[in-house]
Amino acid sequence: MKISYSKKIYANLIIGILCISWGIYSYFFNESSGDYFPIFFGSLFIAVFINQYVYKYVEITDQEIKVNSFPSKILAIDQVNFIGNFGDDYILRTSDKSLRISKSQMDHNDLPKFETFIQKLEVSLKNS
Repeated sequence: MKISYSKKIYANLIIGILCISWGIYSYFFNESSGDYFPIFFGSLFIAVFINQYVYKYVEITDQEIKVNSFPSKILAIDQVNFIGNFGDDYILRTSDKSLRISKSQMDHNDLPKFETFIQKLEVSLKNS
């Protein structure tokens, strides 16, 4: 199961395009043409958008949960011994790792699937 990022990632695309446009405009129409920072930062915003668009926020397989942030975090499902909910985040813990998954970064259409998965995982933890 793959959980997408929310639609807020398109803000990175818009900011990136605006920064690059501003950088190109200032390069051609200002006398000091050595300012490449807007083009650089705009490219970074577009790179973040592409990364978040291609790699989904959370990928869940039968064996593991992977959060595609920087750096990626992987947690084995069979080792999870605690599931908590703190504010807008789900916290999953093993004996040596902790994973925080934010509901605000998930696509609203994928949120019910994730919450169903968490409920099933909580039931399996209580039974074992």
